[in-house]
Amino acid sequence: MSTLEQPRTRRRPALRELLHHAEKMAEIAVALHEDHRTPAAPPVGPPESPELVVAKLIHQAGHRAVSVRTSCPGWPASGESELFHHLQTELLERGAAMRLLVGTGAGADVAGLRGLADSGAQVRMSSGELPVMTIVDGRTCLLGSAGEHGRVQLRVVHEPAAVRALQALHDTTWTHGFGIEALRHVDIDWDDESVTRQVLRLMGAGYTDETAARKLNLSVRTYRRHIAHLMARLRAKSRFQAGVLVSALGLIEPENLGAGAAGPRAVPPGR
Repeated sequence: MSTLEQPRTRRRPALRELLHHAEKMAEIAVALHEDHRTPAAPPVGPPESPELVVAKLIHQAGHRAVSVRTSCPGWPASGESELFHHLQTELLERGAAMRLLVGTGAGADVAGLRGLADSGAQVRMSSGELPVMTIVDGRTCLLGSAGEHGRVQLRVVHEPAAVRALQALHDTTWTHGFGIEALRHVDIDWDDESVTRQVLRLMGAGYTDETAARKLNLSVRTYRRHIAHLMARLRAKSRFQAGVLVSALGLIEPENLGAGAAGPRAVPPGR
């Protein structure tokens, strides 16, 4: 099967996923419409501080089962709130069922993430932009926003439609994320000018073997040998699987996917 034909194997599953997420977003749209038609009850007393809400959530987790959805750009990330990290740690210590999404763009402490997984968290990674966010039981959300000196400030979201929308987006991203075990045998610090990195980029851009080999001044046989080496390092069973993995890992920039004729700079002959 050729490189161009391989994506067809996922066409039907992808279509089902899109329909599933479309249905979720339709449900959210209906909920938002209904909430808009129903006047909101006036707030009682002053708004709760994030510190108070965190304390309540930790207390609840110590007395009953709670479901948690958390996301953050990287783990750990210097700009994130200490309160945010404190909440995740305390919830896990109390046995909360946590789905943790971590972005690859800001870098990640894989050993630390495995430690979280050992503590009971389900951990996945995504190359997309992720907010600093925790949703507990689908009712309470702590959402990060940029504060002074690059620090994250948490704000509390209780509005049902907003929480449902944020949770649906988290679920959608979770579906397309990948487990941290995918990183166990992957070296993500390959030299930017290495032949392997450039082969990876050309493969991700969808070039044929003949065209890619010509751009790198390699024979087709040598180019395919680099492909086989790359797939072995990624533990991928097909080129399509390798392409999905390297894209999710952020090993190639999104703009290089489907780049067309431009392509990366060729390496000198004889490599």
